[in-house]
Amino acid sequence: HTSLGRANHSEAPPRGSPRRKTIEDAAAAHPQLPQNSKALTFKSNMATPRTINAYAALGPSKQMVPYTFEAPPLPPAGVEVKVTHCGLCGSDVHLWQSDGGYKDFTAWAAGKDAQICGHEVIGEVTAVGSAVTHVKPGDRAGVGWQNGACHNCEWCLRGDEQLCGSVSCTCCEGNEGGFADYIRVKDGGFVYPIPDACDAAATAPLLCGGQTVWTPLRQQTKAGDRVGILGLGGLGTMAVTFAKALGCEVTALSSSDSKKAQALALGATGRGRSRPRWTVWTRRDGRDADEAGRSGRGRVDDGAGWSG
Repeated sequence: HTSLGRANHSEAPPRGSPRRKTIEDAAAAHPQLPQNSKALTFKSNMATPRTINAYAALGPSKQMVPYTFEAPPLPPAGVEVKVTHCGLCGSDVHLWQSDGGYKDFTAWAAGKDAQICGHEVIGEVTAVGSAVTHVKPGDRAGVGWQNGACHNCEWCLRGDEQLCGSVSCTCCEGNEGGFADYIRVKDGGFVYPIPDACDAAATAPLLCGGQTVWTPLRQQTKAGDRVGILGLGGLGTMAVTFAKALGCEVTALSSSDSKKAQALALGATGRGRSRPRWTVWTRRDGRDADEAGRSGRGRVDDGAGWSG
């Protein structure tokens, strides 16, 4: 598999305290979902189980090793994908290390032996449940951070399934992720067709890191807005690219000059300027870059020299 390393990933751990309802619980509570819902009931059908070969960590921070498990039959709304590419995300690292806010959402916290990460998946559909119509075997498809929701709450009905109280995440709470030869998703509404023209290795990170920055740009900005992108890791570089393509006037902000050339090449420009715009927030007294930025102690390169 192609591993695509990225820094500064910002997605939150799955919601719920102490444990959310499972997808099956949500479906049982709503056996008749609305016509516009992407999900149907989750009763098991007679589809064949699948033996899946994966790479898994058998303990926090332990080396990933080959691991084989038996995946249950697909439900009517389920989709199976043969994995060809899977990105490596910062959240995968947090789950593997069982640190920070991710500790309670690892496979080990769910009582399982193996943590199988991976949630930026590209591959080929190899099987679908009886209720699935939007993809078929042979299609290219992708799976991101979420892999299920109730589709019947106020958030789901307005298109914000990621805020659903029953949201399920692809490689959290014992769900087996995409560091494997196959992945099975119970809720096929979270399996997306991928056009053949899209390069798989370049597209995989868009399914998590890409949508993390795409959503706020689409919801909170418009062409002509001045947008500042703080940090030029994996998400930051995608954000600069998207914001520029959406017609925003982009200023890239960083704590050093190490990625200046990259940001300028991606199209960071100042308002009303054809010249690139780049801001460096200096560190003072050990504070981090955004603290220095709030104090106004930064420098702006307006294309003609340092000022500010």
